[in-house]
Amino acid sequence: GSFGHTGFTGTSIVVVPQYHTSIILLINRQHMGLLPTGKYYDVSPIRQQIFHAVMQFCGQ
Repeated sequence: GSFGHTGFTGTSIVVVPQYHTSIILLINRQHMGLLPTGKYYDVSPIRQQIFHAVMQFCGQ
């Protein structure tokens, strides 16, 4: 029942209508620069941690 969108720079939006909850992250991984491998930082772990923390707060 949830939906969202992630952007290249790290911004993301998740909406969980059942719990009247929206999570909006404004992250700019490009600001950090490139890793030595030439790639940008992977922000997926922080997205997941924040989502799970908010859902625990909501009792889920």
